[in-house]
Amino acid sequence: MDDGARGYTFGNNATAADRLLVLARVFDASMAAVLAELPARRWRRVVDLGCGPASSTERLATHLEVDELVGVDASPAFCELAAARVPRARFVTADVLAPLPVDAPDLIYARFLL
Repeated sequence: MDDGARGYTFGNNATAADRLLVLARVFDASMAAVLAELPARRWRRVVDLGCGPASSTERLATHLEVDELVGVDASPAFCELAAARVPRARFVTADVLAPLPVDAPDLIYARFLL
């Protein structure tokens, strides 16, 4: 699974994906609280910036009504895993520091990105 994407301190292989999924479970309640505070439940386009293996994308898909859900990550391996986990979303391999590779979103979500 490791494709050599740069910037992953802990790698972007299966072990790193498992680690991120554990971390996501730890912070699941706080993410739910943040999403509950959003001013709307329905969104035209939502982007999950630095989606990794899609734990946050999966939560966005279940908590929000979204016409188009897009995950963006620098790792093709993570985007492939994410697509298998959340088939209703689209995943794009791109550098999150570059212009977004999608039309203007209504909401951008980022977690564990910095």
